[in-house]
Amino acid sequence: MNYNDEIRSLREEFDLKDTVNLPVIKLANELGLKVRALDLNALRKGLSGVLRKNSEGQGEIIIDINHHPNRQRFTIAHEIAHFILHNNRKVDENMFETRINFTDKAENEKEKEANRFAAELLVPGDLLTREWDSLLIKETRLLALKFNVSESVLRRRVGELGLE
Repeated sequence: MNYNDEIRSLREEFDLKDTVNLPVIKLANELGLKVRALDLNALRKGLSGVLRKNSEGQGEIIIDINHHPNRQRFTIAHEIAHFILHNNRKVDENMFETRINFTDKAENEKEKEANRFAAELLVPGDLLTREWDSLLIKETRLLALKFNVSESVLRRRVGELGLE
């Protein structure tokens, strides 16, 4: 699935249309979501992030404090994706439970959708194409630094867009 129109609309809504290094915490806050970093490994091994309703009734994204900053950015974008795609921008009681229960196939599909949305949100096709075309030497490492994502995320987006 392609999320270009939805992501373009979201970026325009918050005046981030041409922003290469997307301020994901600012975007989360604009959507009404707080972002906190905790040791999630203590909660559940392998957990990167959680979208939940906190004790004050606000939506909250919790990321693992021990992860690399690029991983944290991707996790925030991933949880924003759940908030938009699977919660219709609503804070509800079930957000936490549906994000850590990966046992059924529907949940796994939701995780894949959130990953695709996050990658497209952080590295939109139009911005990546513009940046890629401006390079004399096609170096994914340099663009990954510019977009502030891991090189693997950037390489995946380059491949998806057929820019190689």
